[in-house]
Formats: sequence, structure tokens, C-alpha cells
Amino acid sequence: MIPAITIFSVFVLAAVLLLLKQRDANQEQRTFSILIACRDEEDNIPGLITSLSKINYPQNMFQVIIVDDASSDNTWQLLLKHTASLPNFQVYRLPEKSAEYKGKKAALKLAAEQAEYDYLLYTDADCLLPGDILNSYSSLLIDGIDAVIGWYITKNATPVQRIIDISSGVTFALTSRLGMPFSASGMNWVLRREAFFEVGGYEKIKDKIAGDDKLLLLLVKTLGRKIIFNHRCPVETVLPAGANTQRLLRKYGKFASSPPAIKLSMLLIFAFYIYLPCQMVGQGFEIGYIYLSGLLLLWMIVLLHFKLKFKFTDPIILVILPYLIGYFVLRGSLGNWEWKGQKQKES
Repeated sequence: MIPAITIFSVFVLAAVLLLLKQRDANQEQRTFSILIACRDEEDNIPGLITSLSKINYPQNMFQVIIVDDASSDNTWQLLLKHTASLPNFQVYRLPEKSAEYKGKKAALKLAAEQAEYDYLLYTDADCLLPGDILNSYSSLLIDGIDAVIGWYITKNATPVQRIIDISSGVTFALTSRLGMPFSASGMNWVLRREAFFEVGGYEKIKDKIAGDDKLLLLLVKTLGRKIIFNHRCPVETVLPAGANTQRLLRKYGKFASSPPAIKLSMLLIFAFYIYLPCQMVGQGFEIGYIYLSGLLLLWMIVLLHFKLKFKFTDPIILVILPYLIGYFVLRGSLGNWEWKGQKQKES
């Protein structure tokens, strides 16, 4: 029991120190191309364009490029209507889905090729961006940084989804601080434009339905420059009814594509969560009390760092979350997920 408590205590302390570590600030305003691929998003286009038009940043220092990826609804017509009076917005349309570039990579490839500015900010059509997002990223982009990983919050999230969203942000933060970034969210991250072309864009991962974020990040990581995390400006995502399970399967089903060190770390963590209840049954609940106290301490620091409020459902969900994630990793790794009607078994 003592070694497990010691290891967990060290983990909590290390996590707190990593989260609170200060970053150097950049004083020069960077230029951005915001890239968005959309398909059958007519319900989200008006809100998306409204949020983008309210970004508080010099208009001559950013552009928005939206590509309609062969929509069958009124997405294209709405894009034309809502961007007509916005000079730094560009819209393009792919007439049919690409057979070569899976998922939304063909649309994002076109958007990247049209980008004129130094940094690419990726987001999705079902997201609402905070007005200060470009200022936030610009302040972090000192020389030598290839990518900055952001995070997201689901609008009207269930208690479980809320914890998952925040935990994803914490994972991005800790792994990037350790120099082991292994994942990003296509809803909110920034990539240096030259780095995108240095790794060949999507050429090496074009056969994967998902992975325009995580797999691209892993390619960029091989360049050897810094990848950091931005906790200040999460985007808000609007999740359609009934879509949560598929999103979680797609998210955690990409475990197989993680680097070996991350896989080993995750397996060790899962082993701990199998050991924990067995130890409690055999030796009593003392280790459980210590674990829960450390977990709640870490959670309170996370909420303060991310400027979020504590909810009374948090402790219960935090206890069951590792087992829930394990379920989605196992089921998603078997390939039982889809994206926009496309199915793929992850290899």
C-alpha cells in the first residue's frame, strides 16, 4: 500500500507544479489563418460566423477560411450569405468527397493551401470562439514554438461530459509540459504554417478518417520544436443530440495511434485503477480515503487554474471516470465508431 500511496502523492504534487508553471510571454502580435472544414452544418453556420466576426484582433492580421466539404444541405448558401460583407473571410466548396483524403482532410488541405498568414488556427463548424482567442494564442507564440494546443467545453454539457472536457484539457496541459504531447483537439489548436508543410501536410495520414488533429500533431512533434498548451481560451462546442457516444468512441478509439511511451503510461494508470479497488477490498478503505483526498485537491487546483466552478457531482464522476474512459478506449479501439457516416477500424 505504501508504494502506491507514495507514487500517487508524487503524481499529484508533480501535476500541480506543472500546471502552475509560468510561460514566457510574446509581445509581438502574430498573424493567423483560421481554418474550418464543414459538411452539412446549416444549423451551426450562423452562430459560427457571428462568433468569428466578433474576434477582437486587427482585421489585417487574420483571415478566416471555410471550406464546404460536399454538403448536401444549405451550408454553402449560408456561407455565401453570412460572409458576403466580411472582407477577411474566404469560402470554398468541394463538389464531392475525396476518395483519397479521408474524413475532412481534403477540405483542410485546401484551406491550408489558401492560408496567407504565419499560424493556422484549427476549429470546427460546431464551435463558438471567444473574442480574445487570437490575443491569447499570440501571447504564447514565442520563437521556437511549432504548435499550441487548446481545449473545449461542451455547451449544456452533462456532468459526465463536463468532467471529460476538463480532464482532456488537463491531459493536454500535463503531457505538453512534460514534453510528451500526444493529442490535440481539432476544435481548438494552432500550428505554425511552415511546420504544416514541413511534415507534408496530410499526405502520410490521408487514409485515416480521424487524425487531422492528433496524427498531424505527432508528425509535427518529430520536427523537434516546442509544443505547448493554452488554458486561457477554450472554445464552446455545440453537440447534437445523440452524438456524444460517437464523439467519445472516436476520441478514445485513437489510443492505438499514440506513441509507445503514452501507451505504457496509460496502461500503468489503468493497472493502478484495477489495483485500487482490489486493495480496498483486501486491506480496508484507508488507501481510498488518501486517494480521494489527493484527487479532490488536484481537482480544486485545476478548477482554479482553468477558472471554473466546483459542482457537487464532481467527486462522484471523478471516481468513475477512469473506468468510463477505459470502456471507451476498449470499444473505440475495436473500430465501432463513425464520422459523418464514414466508418473505419483503427489499426
